[in-house]
Amino acid sequence: MTRTVAAIAVASTLINYQYLGYRIDRREYPRLATFFDNMLRQPSIARAVQQEQKVAAGMGLDQTFLKELAAA
Repeated sequence: MTRTVAAIAVASTLINYQYLGYRIDRREYPRLATFFDNMLRQPSIARAVQQEQKVAAGMGLDQTFLKELAAA
C-alpha cells in the first residue's frame, strides 16, 4: 500500500472518528474499511496509535476499534 499524504490524512481522520465511538459501516463501505484496516497495520501508524493509547484512555476515548483490529 502506498502511503501518501492524502492517505495518511484520511486515516488520521478515521482514527479520530473511531475514538469518538463512530464506526465505518463495513457492509456499506467495504473498500474504506479495508483501507482503514490496512493503514492501521502500517508500522508507523500502528506505533503512533500505540503510543497515544494511554492518553486516549485518560481522555475517555473509545478504543474498541483497536481491540477489534487485534482480534481480526
